[in-house]
Amino acid sequence: MDRFNKTSRLLLISVALVVCVAGSVSGAPPHVIIINGKPLAQPVILADWNENVELLGSFVDNQIVKSEDLVGRPYLDLSMFWGSKWLEFVQSGQSLNSLRTQDANQRGRLYLATGNQDAAISLNDLYARKLSNQGIAILRKHGVPVNAMASPSASVMRSGRAAAIISFVLIGVAVVVLIATRKRFHWRFKVRS
Repeated sequence: MDRFNKTSRLLLISVALVVCVAGSVSGAPPHVIIINGKPLAQPVILADWNENVELLGSFVDNQIVKSEDLVGRPYLDLSMFWGSKWLEFVQSGQSLNSLRTQDANQRGRLYLATGNQDAAISLNDLYARKLSNQGIAILRKHGVPVNAMASPSASVMRSGRAAAIISFVLIGVAVVVLIATRKRFHWRFKVRS
């Protein structure tokens, strides 16, 4: 009987271990990731668990970016929803647009590539990890810019800046022409009278 109890306990412990491990694996990546901030016109919601596994597993080995190297770099905010509560939310069919970023379990940042600096994700305030081409492809698939210079707002800002400069130049030229014409007209009027 003692052998039966020992086997039963071992079996029970094994089943409990399998259940715990299976539960932690399904909670490993976030079930939902919301990416928002400029230059995005609206938040991007990633709710494919397998894709989220790929994204957060797509860091380049040994490519750490220190926090001091992130200062001043453009970034997008990441809001991550982990655990069974959010799995149930996704599976319930409720609108993912109703999720509020302040309810996220974890926050992070997607630092956009600039010049010679590659795109990177930070899940803490200490460092970021460089994204591989696989992670960049996932983000691009969902319309998330990974390069600050290629982002929609960067091109809008460049074209907006150029338009503003051209407008100021044209206004300046118009003012100069008006003043010159007025003086010339005024001078002609004085001479004739």
